Amino acid sequence: GLYTKVDKNIRKKLSPLGKWLQSYYSTHSKPYPIKIESIQELSGSLHYSKSQFKYILKDEMEVLRSLNFFTSYTISAENLVSVVKGSLYGQIGEAIE
Repeated sequence: GLYTKVDKNIRKKLSPLGKWLQSYYSTHSKPYPIKIESIQELSGSLHYSKSQFKYILKDEMEVLRSLNFFTSYTISAENLVSVVKGSLYGQIGEAIE
């Protein structure tokens, strides 16, 4: 079910934005905070207003959290998205040890 740390079983349950988030965060062993505007631009979701995108992003982040891709996530007052990944999706070195 895993190919380059992307779980196909989770992927099947995601929207296009959710799939983008999964792919993006799969490449980061310890993700750093990123602005909502950066996620919107990088994901190509430019047809939404900023407030619409923030609402949709929260929903997608909650789906990923409920599927245990993230242990938790927060969106700060400064619109920075921070995530804590579950142990299955942690550092590659952790899986080898």
